[in-house]
Amino acid sequence: MDNAKYKRLIHDYSDLFWYTPSNRKVNLGEEQVVETLLNYGDEFAVKRLFEVMGIDRVATIFYSQIHSSDRRKNNYKDMQDRSMK
Repeated sequence: MDNAKYKRLIHDYSDLFWYTPSNRKVNLGEEQVVETLLNYGDEFAVKRLFEVMGIDRVATIFYSQIHSSDRRKNNYKDMQDRSMK
């Protein structure tokens, strides 16, 4: 993974990481970035995520997260909760 592209991805979608202090956003872990962009990003954010990290890496992180614990599973929004407008 290209570290510069990863940092640029975080920068471009920094508003989605509102809960993280600005000076710490460049140090966000892959798991946090994947979870946030899959939950709150638009289709362009998700496409960029796949381009920067690779779809296989994103899928590995996603499946690991949803199978790790009940608490973690609840951090992902159910597709039924999303409105398709």
